[in-house]
Amino acid sequence: MTDQPTEPDMSAVRDAAGPPVADRAVFQTELDRLRVREKAHTREGDAVAAARRRLPMVEVDPQTPLVGADGRGDEVMSPSYGLLDRTVYCRQEFWEDSPGGWPQRWGSQGGQFQLNGRPAAQWQRIQAGRDDLGPLPDGWTACTCPLHTAPPAAATN
Repeated sequence: MTDQPTEPDMSAVRDAAGPPVADRAVFQTELDRLRVREKAHTREGDAVAAARRRLPMVEVDPQTPLVGADGRGDEVMSPSYGLLDRTVYCRQEFWEDSPGGWPQRWGSQGGQFQLNGRPAAQWQRIQAGRDDLGPLPDGWTACTCPLHTAPPAAATN
């Protein structure tokens, strides 16, 4: 069970507040000021990474939990988040510090990556008949080509 919708409510974006409109000179001044902070942030991240590379090593207990009570510290492994963070509406997650009226539709359970309760990446395989993850949605049919209907190679030996 998730704490968020699994289908986007497009009216939330259509009716959302937007940023103020400014002329190019005002925008450029604000962008230049922000860029100084962004470069400092990048340099600090580089310094932290350099310090991490100099840490001593220790054997890791295989029972060490990799996911804590608050989840998803693996954002650096998904560059899409960094790209979303540079858009007007950002990730639209509930925890974001956004201006009033900005859409914030997603919790922290990954609903934005699901379709009908399953990871969106699975649906092409399901539609092609390559995975049996339950009944197909209305109007969809399993693939009937020999590649997908023949028994697996291991079963024929």
